[in-house]
Amino acid sequence: MAFSCADLSCYYALEETSTSGTRVDEKGTSDLTPVNSAGGAAAIIGNGATFSGTHYLLSASTAALTWNGNVHFSVAFWMYLPSSATQALLWKGDNPATLADYEWRVQTNGNKIRFAVTDNATHQGVLDTTATWSTSTWTFIAAWYDGTNLSCSINGGTAATLGYTFGSWNGGHHFTVGVTLTGASTGNILANGSMMDEISIWNGYAFTTGDVATLYNSGAGYGYASICPAGGNGLLLGGQRNRLVRAA
Repeated sequence: MAFSCADLSCYYALEETSTSGTRVDEKGTSDLTPVNSAGGAAAIIGNGATFSGTHYLLSASTAALTWNGNVHFSVAFWMYLPSSATQALLWKGDNPATLADYEWRVQTNGNKIRFAVTDNATHQGVLDTTATWSTSTWTFIAAWYDGTNLSCSINGGTAATLGYTFGSWNGGHHFTVGVTLTGASTGNILANGSMMDEISIWNGYAFTTGDVATLYNSGAGYGYASICPAGGNGLLLGGQRNRLVRAA
């Protein structure tokens, strides 16, 4: 395993089951707000977030969620989707009509995954996986940028890659899970019965193939307590998985 807790920027275990409670960023302070009563249910590790066709999760732009310039970064998560329609998974920006409308995004494209990054000016990298995912099955997605290539892996398999060297930019856009959001207008929203779990964001760090295998963990997942056994920026409470008290 090459990564450490210090490389992790945000972690959403999504243990919360309340339809109105904040979804805590276990590592940092980029908490997610549930919109339209997103709920929770048993998932890969403990609970995960549930979506019903109107639900999504939202955070304002933070430094942990933004990479300006040719900065390495990685994201990983588990998804359970009953539909193969185009759906937003992790999205930093609006529904893009121009390159200035978004910073980076991970979405479905049929039964493939699309990972896209733009520098706002002239350059955009759009990678579609060759591997596919199946509906109504828990699937692990890892996507990363190492300054030279965009890469994306499904279920720990061989990553698809695309040459891209222009990095991203800081447009101050919101971060959403499960939707594209342009003003009050929603699009590409996760279908009824969808779930997401164990979302991790790594600002300044690009995954290795070993990292992806570790996080996939033969389909069992690899939670926050395994990545940050000392709690990251706080203390684990009584051995309770993935919960912490933030350092004052």
